[in-house]
Amino acid sequence: SQKVGMVKDLLARWPQHVAPVLEEAEAAMGANLKSLMMDGPQDQLTHTSIAQPAILTHSYAVLQILKKEANFNVNDYSYALGHSLGQFSALVATNALQFADAVQLVHFRGKAMMQAMQGASDPGAMAALLPATAETGDAICARVQKETGLVCQVANYNSSKQVVISGNAVAINAAIKMAKEFKVRRAVLLDVSAPFHCALMQPAADQLAVALERIRFKEPSIPVISNVDA
Repeated sequence: SQKVGMVKDLLARWPQHVAPVLEEAEAAMGANLKSLMMDGPQDQLTHTSIAQPAILTHSYAVLQILKKEANFNVNDYSYALGHSLGQFSALVATNALQFADAVQLVHFRGKAMMQAMQGASDPGAMAALLPATAETGDAICARVQKETGLVCQVANYNSSKQVVISGNAVAINAAIKMAKEFKVRRAVLLDVSAPFHCALMQPAADQLAVALERIRFKEPSIPVISNVDA
């Protein structure tokens, strides 16, 4: 995840590969991303409209290093995939999406996500449940939504024993209290700036759909597994 200094070691060791990536990202985004990644401040870097392009840029920089220093070739593999934001990294790695276009998209995506929650009395929240199966996560969310009338949905099925839930803060806190009834040992609030991957993000999804229509995608060099339906 994003943290101050997140690209410093890579830039110091492989400036010839990393510096051009940072320059391309800044040109696409129209902001001093390198400075934020290197020196912060952390609160600004954590803003999702900055964090998303920062994480994507870091991933792409690592990819360039692997290609040029370790002879890595994505086409040697059968599939590519990325977790959450990593879906964009996978599309870039397989040449389905240009890096500059991806930077612009995730920057816009982050802004749209924050706009979706502007003015809301309930800012939303996310929490990790573990151990928790998909069925457990679904059951907790269904019960919370029925009892509160608020949004509480599984955002990520991270593994067979962990799910992340997202929604209104009141609903997520209710789910955390309820979790022990379902033999969930830990329910941890996540440090996020918005309730990602739930119905509260529908306005952002609508905006992103319009932005995606302006982007030219290519056939990926290898199949990319979708986050949505695998």
